[in-house]
Amino acid sequence: MRREALPLLRAARRGNAVALFELGRGYLLGQAPLPYHPDTGIRYLKQSTQAGHRAAGHLLVASLALDALVSHGLVEELVRCASEGSTDAQIKLGVWLATDGRTRAEGLDWLRRAERAGHTSARVALAHVLSEDATGQAGGESVRLLRAAAAGGNESAWVPLARAALANEDDAAFWHALQRACQTVHPEDRELAMLVVEALRLDQQRTRVLDLPGEHLRCALTVRSDLRDACATYMLGRMLAGFDEPLRVRCRVPAARKLGRALSLLQSAADSGVGEALLVLADLYRAHPNLPYASRHGRYYLERAVRANVPAARARLGEQRLLQARGSEDLAQAIELLQPHARQGDLRALALLSTLARPVNDDDELAQAVLTQLTTRHALLACRLALARSFGLTQHEALTLDPHRAYRPWGLWVDPGLFFTQRRKRASRAVPCLSVVAHEALMRAQAVFRGIDCGPAGPEGDYRQRVYTLTAALRRTPATPALFFASLTLRQLDAMRGGLAWRRRHAELLQPLGVKRADASAAPLSPTIEQVAYGSR
Repeated sequence: MRREALPLLRAARRGNAVALFELGRGYLLGQAPLPYHPDTGIRYLKQSTQAGHRAAGHLLVASLALDALVSHGLVEELVRCASEGSTDAQIKLGVWLATDGRTRAEGLDWLRRAERAGHTSARVALAHVLSEDATGQAGGESVRLLRAAAAGGNESAWVPLARAALANEDDAAFWHALQRACQTVHPEDRELAMLVVEALRLDQQRTRVLDLPGEHLRCALTVRSDLRDACATYMLGRMLAGFDEPLRVRCRVPAARKLGRALSLLQSAADSGVGEALLVLADLYRAHPNLPYASRHGRYYLERAVRANVPAARARLGEQRLLQARGSEDLAQAIELLQPHARQGDLRALALLSTLARPVNDDDELAQAVLTQLTTRHALLACRLALARSFGLTQHEALTLDPHRAYRPWGLWVDPGLFFTQRRKRASRAVPCLSVVAHEALMRAQAVFRGIDCGPAGPEGDYRQRVYTLTAALRRTPATPALFFASLTLRQLDAMRGGLAWRRRHAELLQPLGVKRADASAAPLSPTIEQVAYGSR
């Protein structure tokens, strides 16, 4: 301490309020001839307030942060200064009461008094408090206050304004405030990064053109992914893997892919609950078969996506199992996965399932008339013919089928093994249900054949007797067997049971189709696609 301060110190020791105030201000602010020592300054200023010097209290309130005022026991002084009209004291008291103090309403009242006095920071503080429940009237008032503060030149109000507008679902205010915040706030600011990532998420959902600097987009994704933000981690990983070219261009990231980091980010996002990341991982392994265990990993992530109920995962897994099927059992699993998507208008799923069934479509009126005539005398045979026509069964498949046991939720499991010894004839086949007519025929046959022995010892006899009954019944009608049965060679049947023969015959389906899903706004493609809803038209 310099000699100039000694008289001031002697007066302060005698209890002089003015001397205590001068000493406290010198230590608190570091004014010559006193050194900067905040704790000593606060002690002298507290003694000055106790001696009745009101300016000391106002100096403490103006110089110290709210937490420092509370920790030094200056709440009563804060209340006194606020009552005397100090806007700084009113703001700090209002924030303290509204968050950690006695009543929220009292704190809002103090903040509104400071805001009416024209204090610009009071608007931001009041908006912060109101944004905690930014819905309805409180949210609208928060946005209004922050707009006024930003319009008054307070640059720090743009980020809180964007956050309040987002919570209040005010899109126009959110986009405008975010763009202005990007002009004044550093790209690596955490709060700004959170808002930018949210804007990217809304941009993808609402197909809005996001006009933000590429540096802010890139930094926001990096900062938020480092903070374990699942959405940012997913978007950054998808971009680095090469599956989001528009975002890469906007972020000004080089076109070179970083598969190692992309895999790490996508796995982290998947573990955080982002189901779409599982699909991207599966696509990544499929696009890069040279990666270690690519096929196994791709199928693993698809199965995880199905268990996580990701909408498109079942169709992807069904397609993969169909392409890799080695027999009818694998085809049955693939059909079970693809069938719901075919009913919803997925053109690729419908095209794949259509390769496994060839319904007979010749002369529907004549076929219906013949079935009506046969139902009175040969009800079991009529059911078999309806099934054969709807599902594209051959004659030996239709006549040896047990409709009750062959029923599956997705169609028919055809197994003629009881009647034939030849390997190619006794092989089973999975046939999907592709129309409402086929579903109705299946349900009717299941009900008719319930409790009936369909084996060679049953009421219909063996295969020769069934062929004789069929020939005799059709002889009384103008129909021929070709009206009901599909004409398929053994080679064609082998191709419809999956495996290498199917892949060779339908190699064009190994490539993605031009249109994968039906446009919901377009006209219905056909009654077959639109009405394959089980049990209803």
